[in-house]
Amino acid sequence: MHSLIKLFTLALSLILLNGCSTAYKPTPAVTGLKESMTMSEAISVVKESLLKIELKYGFCGGQGLPDNRTFNKAWRPNIENPEIEITEKGFSLNAFRYIQSTSVSGNISAPIASTTFSQGSAFRYKVNFADIEYVRMFHEANTMAFGTCLIREGQSATIMGMFSSMSDFYGTTMETSKLDRFIAAMMILAPHALLQTGS
Repeated sequence: MHSLIKLFTLALSLILLNGCSTAYKPTPAVTGLKESMTMSEAISVVKESLLKIELKYGFCGGQGLPDNRTFNKAWRPNIENPEIEITEKGFSLNAFRYIQSTSVSGNISAPIASTTFSQGSAFRYKVNFADIEYVRMFHEANTMAFGTCLIREGQSATIMGMFSSMSDFYGTTMETSKLDRFIAAMMILAPHALLQTGS
């Protein structure tokens, strides 16, 4: 049963990530914010959206850390002490490498392979804004974002990611009223990234 739930969650997340998406044309409000926003302000806006906030629902309750936990088991953010740093080039945070090991059990006629992950060494996980290929926005309340975060009334979710890798995306939820500033900031920090809306 647990495996079925995990499979369903993964399938739902894949739909959210790769489901119908359309190009987003910045509104005059977003364009105006971008034109008046300095690089320093853009960095502050994105940093606010990536910081951990202690609420009942953890990272999903407000802003959230980049969350690769559903798709990439090779690393985990250090949720107790993330120490997020952000510059005009990208952001970094404390994380742990997870070491994959595979064991085979059973007899010769019916070998069974199992894969496990154990926590390894600590390191700084870095993301370059130059590598982000798209910024996708989700607005529909009561849907799951990133396989873990429920979008609530008055909230939007964004995914910053790469088309080439399902495991390489960084999500955050925020109040919808703050979305225009976030998009304007990303237009400054990652001007090549495609802006999209999801469904």
